[in-house]
Amino acid sequence: MKSICIKTNDTHLLNYLLNEFDYIEIDKVCISTNQFKNYKNIIIHYTGNEISAFIHEVSCILSCFVIDEIEESILKRLILKNYFYFEALERKEILDVCYDIFTDEFNEYFDKKYNCLINDFSSYLAENKSIILSLFLALTACNDWLNVSPRTDMKAEDLFSTEAGFRDALIGVYALMATDNLYGKNLSYAYLDVLAQYYTSPHSNTSAGYEHNLKNAAAYNYTETGEESRILSIWSSHFSAIANINQALLFIDENRDVFTSEDIHHIYKGEFLSLRALLHFNVLRLFALSPMMDNQNGLNTLAIPYVEQYTNIAQPQLTVKEVLAKIVKDLLAAKDLMREREIFNESDASSPMYKRSQRMNYYAVTALLARVYLYENDKKSALTEVKEIIGEVDGEILHLTRWQLVVQLQRTRCFNLN
Repeated sequence: MKSICIKTNDTHLLNYLLNEFDYIEIDKVCISTNQFKNYKNIIIHYTGNEISAFIHEVSCILSCFVIDEIEESILKRLILKNYFYFEALERKEILDVCYDIFTDEFNEYFDKKYNCLINDFSSYLAENKSIILSLFLALTACNDWLNVSPRTDMKAEDLFSTEAGFRDALIGVYALMATDNLYGKNLSYAYLDVLAQYYTSPHSNTSAGYEHNLKNAAAYNYTETGEESRILSIWSSHFSAIANINQALLFIDENRDVFTSEDIHHIYKGEFLSLRALLHFNVLRLFALSPMMDNQNGLNTLAIPYVEQYTNIAQPQLTVKEVLAKIVKDLLAAKDLMREREIFNESDASSPMYKRSQRMNYYAVTALLARVYLYENDKKSALTEVKEIIGEVDGEILHLTRWQLVVQLQRTRCFNLN
């Protein structure tokens, strides 16, 4: 004998299941329902010997309900979670494409999702007597049956055979930068702000028994296991994004004929170069001595590698001065590529020039270059870059303090370079 209890507070689901179970193609099945204070349940009793066939039938009915009734809402939730950096209209376009794929009965993914759901339900019901459908879907089913390989999983030669492929790769880099390990959390409001003591972070359990998950960061206890893992994730996420950039740069000149114009080729290449510089600059500031330390000899201390190739071979560790020189080289190259090619009033969302003010554009590159010069204490060069963005700065360079230059840079509104 096998009994399965399905718990729900969704009346629509209850009615759907009761109707479908009336047509179950197995004998010796009876169904009962119960009303409780916070939920209802359906209990399906089977007194026969074909337990596997019974579980399969129930799993098919549950799978059909998911596909027919709640697939779209799950897709919306997943798209909002994974593509939050897109605008609502763009997320709607992604939803439409996904929905077309998953609802086409002649598409390979239709059978794949159906079979994945049945297998997930069958495995669970074989070992459990009851199921809360909403919780089950949140924890298991939608991890597999909606797992369709994105376009950026294709071979590099195919991806970079079109202008759209380079755009996908660029969006992929921004997506990596928006994750929790980078600007989505740790480089913006969380880890670095705790290190700077912007927040009060309890070093031990609170009176309520809550242990602050950044307490070791607040105490600069970098050797604690969880803290080491967090630091490693920040490091590896930077270089993962850098690897994607280097892969794109490997093809961008070789396949320049796929671009609809020279301007777009130059803008994309400049954007890749400047993002590579930004990411290395982050790593340098996080993991190396400041140039001003050790009686201003910090420039000559060993720091980090500067990875310019798409390779799995470890690159040599460079000094702070050498890394800064490479950052400046990439930014100057990006400026030359982008100069007088930017368009900031493009209204066509499908255009590569759409919303350039929110991307790593020419002025963002110039502002970052000023910050790099300021970091290595080259105030004269920093001021030259600042003037290009905000115009003439009052006072001679020798009369401007480091803080005054920072304030001037913060007045630019072209990119978040915290």
